[in-house]
Amino acid sequence: MHLSRIGISVALAIAILLWGAYLLLIEGRQPCLSDLAPFTFVITGLLLIGAWFENHLWRIGAIADLVKRPDLRGTWEGELVSLYKEPTTDERIPPKKCYLAVQQRYSQLQMRQLTDESESWLISDDIRESGKGHGYQIVGVYTNKPGAEVRDRSEIHYGALLLDTHGTARKPTSLTGEYWTDRETKGALTFSRKVDRVHSRFDEAESDFNNLD
Repeated sequence: MHLSRIGISVALAIAILLWGAYLLLIEGRQPCLSDLAPFTFVITGLLLIGAWFENHLWRIGAIADLVKRPDLRGTWEGELVSLYKEPTTDERIPPKKCYLAVQQRYSQLQMRQLTDESESWLISDDIRESGKGHGYQIVGVYTNKPGAEVRDRSEIHYGALLLDTHGTARKPTSLTGEYWTDRETKGALTFSRKVDRVHSRFDEAESDFNNLD
């Protein structure tokens, strides 16, 4: 579920119109300013509770079990294994260290994958219960932007990924999955450690995890 300001504004406008229609048609009187007091109290309360739920409540205790959404926030350390083979040698490139920085609210998920040469970010996503019967799957479409110094051999491209969560459903301890790109390449992804801080640069994430060792 993705909420938008436009959607919330439309819902509030409809609520006001229905409130006025009730007073006019059921109670047979014109709405006045004093009628807005309880309405404003209710709407303000709903907005505050909605904001609290959006940012915090969805990942706490029994509510987290009810809404069925994993808490992925933080930066994950992992490995990218590409199945691409060098045309001149017919050999696969070595596995590459990568990091997955995740910012999350109930209705919004932002993922940024960082390597020493490029970064990727989601442009579309969905989280759903896994068909395997445990955990969740994260499905996404992303843009990859290599650094300017490597674009002669690695161009900007689009791709898709599918990640499975492992460990407890509410608070996963690892992620595994696959990716495919419009360059007709594919590979595997594994993330096994996480820190709470959300990093935006590869070297900063690497330094943070090195301090854990």
